[in-house]
Amino acid sequence: MANGFDVLRVSNLVIDTAKESNIELTSLKLQKILFVLQGFYLYKYKARLIDGNFAKWHFGPIERDSYEYFRSYGSLPIHDEAFDFSTETFKIIPIPPISADDIGSDRFANLKSELTKLLSIPTWKLIELTRNDPSWSNYEEEIKTYSAGDYTDQEIKICYIYCFELQG
Repeated sequence: MANGFDVLRVSNLVIDTAKESNIELTSLKLQKILFVLQGFYLYKYKARLIDGNFAKWHFGPIERDSYEYFRSYGSLPIHDEAFDFSTETFKIIPIPPISADDIGSDRFANLKSELTKLLSIPTWKLIELTRNDPSWSNYEEEIKTYSAGDYTDQEIKICYIYCFELQG
């Protein structure tokens, strides 16, 4: 797990938790939550939760693989977990969400607690918090011309600390 989990496994955890909490989850909100969870995990455990890179886009950070998978929802709520499809057997292959078996019960409980808090934050507020951080705002001109580099793990962690951890 040194490099983190597939982003669709983490996305499925977010989707399942949103459903359990009766919270509407859009693709835009999913992207911000994935970013903040990556920061939380980097800060708390000094390891990546997600094996992927976050891009600096107009509405804040996105993880490209998850974005591409869920973008067809547009602004509509996501109702179904991500899945794979076998072209050999023509069957749907479930993608299991990460679980306590993957990271241990204490880490999983902490992750779920953080996720539950994030789901209660309105999408616009998540966008505002991530865009006000220097890791995004210092690159606004590059973002407008689609030339900004991806977030570094350090930028993600610092954004988490100052925008979410210290805010309570």
